Formats: sequence, structure tokens, C-alpha cells
Amino acid sequence: MQTEPAKAEPPKRKRRSFQFSLRTLVIAVAVLAVPCAYVGWQAKIVKERKMAASEFAQHQYGVIIWSSEVAARHAGKWPLLQVSWLRRLLGDDYVLAVDHSRMPDEVLGRIKAAFPEADFVKLYK
Repeated sequence: MQTEPAKAEPPKRKRRSFQFSLRTLVIAVAVLAVPCAYVGWQAKIVKERKMAASEFAQHQYGVIIWSSEVAARHAGKWPLLQVSWLRRLLGDDYVLAVDHSRMPDEVLGRIKAAFPEADFVKLYK
């Protein structure tokens, strides 16, 4: 009797690493670009506000009243106004009022652009 030769086992296939197409890469980059651009835009706003506040304090033009300072002094008695969570994460704070008594007019425009939510008052003439 003739015996059949033993069947050789097929070679094991190498496991392929994860692959993706160029189209998938382009779509993923485009989708991630939108939130990254938004975060960059918010970071630029925070940077401009910090620079304006430091210039304001350096030249002693007046007083900036921050929402967090008022809330710390009057805990629970004063509503805490806040900027968005992303801007808070980047180090920004809401400005309630700005005393611009000793501020030149050319600087006032920049400060108003940096703090559009603030009330601008002149306490001293």
C-alpha cells in the first residue's frame, strides 16, 4: 500500500503592522488642524491680554479690576464672571472694569481692544 506523503503545513504569514492610506492621513491632519487652530487663536488672545495688562501696570495708567480678585474678596456675594474654560486653562481672567484716568488716548484703543468685556471708567480727572 502506498502511503500519501505528509502534507506540508503552509508557512505562517507574517503579521502586518497597522497600515493606513495617504488619504486617511490627509483627512486626519485636516480634522486635527481645526481644533489646533482654535487653541492657537485663543492662546494669541491670552498673550495679547497679558501684554496689555503688564504694560498697563508698568506705566501705572490706572487700575484693572479682575473678576477673580472680586470673587476672592466677596466669596459667594458677587457673581463670578469667567472667560471660557480653555482661556482659563491658558491663564486668562475676566476683567470687570478698567480705570483709565492717567492713560493716553493712543494706548486706550489698544486696551479697549484687549479687554472688550470691561467697563471703562475714569475715577480721577
